[in-house]
Amino acid sequence: MLRDGFRKIFWGLILVLVEVHIVAFDLLPDPLGYFYILSGLNLLTSRYEMDRKGKWLAAGLILLSLPTIVIQNGVHDTILTSPAAIYMSIMGILNLILAYFIFQLMINVAASIGDRRMEKQTSGTCKMYMVTIFMVCFFQSFRMNMSSDQLTGLTLISLVFSLVMQIALLMLVSKFSKLPDDHVLNPAG
Repeated sequence: MLRDGFRKIFWGLILVLVEVHIVAFDLLPDPLGYFYILSGLNLLTSRYEMDRKGKWLAAGLILLSLPTIVIQNGVHDTILTSPAAIYMSIMGILNLILAYFIFQLMINVAASIGDRRMEKQTSGTCKMYMVTIFMVCFFQSFRMNMSSDQLTGLTLISLVFSLVMQIALLMLVSKFSKLPDDHVLNPAG
């Protein structure tokens, strides 16, 4: 159950992170990724404590992400106040909140199996991820007041930091998916 749940979350995050568009359609649709994440959360929350809001958010993102099948991330950056750009900003914030719930679940799993080192590592990665991705979202609001040179620099820095943090999250979820299912655990209350 532990392996299956985290593997589903891992592949769901991959589907959400990677965009492959042919003409206007995403070949790796985000709603399918959020469905995998929801399936993984459902498997894990039956045995580990997690706020139900995380599952509700994942379910809501399945519906809210339907437009991403035809809206390419980054294409609407030139018109910063366009509905598509605002929509993508909102999706970024909702993804940050979903990542928070996934981190909290991993911290609870590490605590319930008694692995203090993994719990501390997950907590530290969570803090770094939240601060970094929040700062990227925050600085995006200043983009319309920047020159093209400043905008290029900010976009490059944001892209690098975001990518590093997304990879850190994926590596951590992958590490949790390799845990054996036979750990003694404290059941969810």
